[in-house]
Amino acid sequence: VWDWDIVNNQIVWSERIYEFHGLVGESFNGQVEDFAELIYPEDRGLVTNAIQTAIEQKTPYQIEFRAIQPSGAVRWLLTNGRVLYDEIGNP
Repeated sequence: VWDWDIVNNQIVWSERIYEFHGLVGESFNGQVEDFAELIYPEDRGLVTNAIQTAIEQKTPYQIEFRAIQPSGAVRWLLTNGRVLYDEIGNP
């Protein structure tokens, strides 16, 4: 489970997400830019485009991508997401 506070650009991950990325809690500061650095370079655009499309079109998404762990290991991940909006339609 993960949550991205778009307004404050802060990501909160469950312990399992840290495990997927080969990280411990204090080694990730929760910024979107830091998350992007964990994505395999050729997959970064795919992931950011899927998230941006979900925000703009107000649709859920599912995407499979590669993540690079600090050890250099590459791991395939599948993530599902949906954007929540406030009462006036802001994500």
